[in-house]
Formats: sequence, structure tokens, C-alpha cells
Amino acid sequence: MDGGVKIELDSFLIRTARHVKDYTGGINQYCDMSQLQSMIDKLLS
Repeated sequence: MDGGVKIELDSFLIRTARHVKDYTGGINQYCDMSQLQSMIDKLLS
């Protein structure tokens, strides 16, 4: 696919943001199912 679209059914995109009203400025992180819980825990801590 073109246009910057990425489709991966075995991975998750975790996007962080600088501010609750502005979702720019964060970073993109990808993980698979085995890493998902630890990534969520990391974001919430």
C-alpha cells in the first residue's frame, strides 16, 4: 500500500502525545501481542 498506510495484523501501534488536547509531538511504538501488556503498564506508570 502507498500513502504511508501500514497494515500489520500481528502488531499494535501505541501512540503517545504531548497534551490531551493536541495529539501531535508524541512517538509511535509498535509491539506484538506478547509485549502489549508490558507496553500498557509502562505507559500507565
